[in-house]
Amino acid sequence: MIEHPLDTISLQDIKALVVYARSEGPTLDFKGAFPAAGHKGVRDFLADVTAFANTYGGDIVIGVHEDKNGVAAEIVGIDRTGLNEGFRRVEGL
Repeated sequence: MIEHPLDTISLQDIKALVVYARSEGPTLDFKGAFPAAGHKGVRDFLADVTAFANTYGGDIVIGVHEDKNGVAAEIVGIDRTGLNEGFRRVEGL
């Protein structure tokens, strides 16, 4: 989990995930992009949200790719052209 309130998380905090090779775990998950509109993308996202809701909470960081071991490997950001659609898709879950 990122140890800052959501409204204070900065780009430096996101970069630190890669620099310090943070791993996904019970309270941290990386997504390269918003969930796809297809059934599998939404279902995977809901599984992560549900897992966090049923435990200690956690952070889903969208715009960070992980390597095959679940370690933050690259900041890819979010495509701004589909940003509103991505937000609506996540809010509608």
